Amino acid sequence: MMKTLTRRRATGAAPPSVAALNMLHSTSRPIVARHFRQPLLSDRINLLSKAQLQSWTLADQQPRPTCVAFAAAACIELLRAGQTTHFTALSPQFLYWQMRMRQWPGDPVPGWAQGATKLGYAKTVLAENGICTEQKCRYATSLAPLQGPAPTTTAIAEAKQNRIFDISYSDYPDPTTRPAGIAAQLYGFLHQNRPVAISFPLFFLNPNHSNADTLNNQDSENSGRIEDPPANLVVPPDPATAAAHAVCVVGFEPDPDEPTGGWFIFRNSFGENWALAIDPEMTSPPIVPALGYGAISATYVERYCWEIFCPTNVASMANS
Repeated sequence: MMKTLTRRRATGAAPPSVAALNMLHSTSRPIVARHFRQPLLSDRINLLSKAQLQSWTLADQQPRPTCVAFAAAACIELLRAGQTTHFTALSPQFLYWQMRMRQWPGDPVPGWAQGATKLGYAKTVLAENGICTEQKCRYATSLAPLQGPAPTTTAIAEAKQNRIFDISYSDYPDPTTRPAGIAAQLYGFLHQNRPVAISFPLFFLNPNHSNADTLNNQDSENSGRIEDPPANLVVPPDPATAAAHAVCVVGFEPDPDEPTGGWFIFRNSFGENWALAIDPEMTSPPIVPALGYGAISATYVERYCWEIFCPTNVASMANS
């Protein structure tokens, strides 16, 4: 089903500052394939079987800026399920509420007033407050308040039994010290069968069409493939209008025609209203596996990915 995009979707990840984005893009150089495309980025990785794709219910953040909570919760759900098809739905609402109700050190991140959060905030909340099941703290899609409803005492008590301490986290706020090999770092976690949440900034595709950015455009919504930032990209002039998105990465697909070596496959938080026109007969990369999933180039990740969040152990979580 082809669809024409009529409005920008809510996202909710805190983007870098506008100054950092401008610096990052202005200092970004063309990717040299022989430098980045090492054997490490040559294998196809798929953390999800076909049965798991069918049994893992898609989540939809709807109009709320909660992608960080959904991406972090999805990582934990998949790691906890392992190779089984039994998934316990965890509560993005609990996680988001805890992130929004805290006083974080330093200046507010760009987009905070509009509801933005960071994967680093999720890491702190998961260690100190844990996360409860969706059943104990349900997600409300139509709430005006950014933080949503407060969790009940029952939800708080259950979450305390589900604290997660083993989370690898990287944040690259300074373009001048940004290391090479960020795509390889993400790939390495996938090679260890670990799902990963990432956040990345979005860029307007055309200065005359502010409704279309690298995520919010008709081609991406239909194909599931996020557009690479164009050479003449437009960085939003106001931090409040800048945007970033977070997703849960569940695989990698090599592509000799992609400058950095391939595509990261992700689970989005837009329900079935994403990748609406994927072709089940597609054989050339990137192959988006199902409705609600997508692909982002390793080049986009290498140049612009801001946060990498990877839970490594959920053994401490109570059985439910």
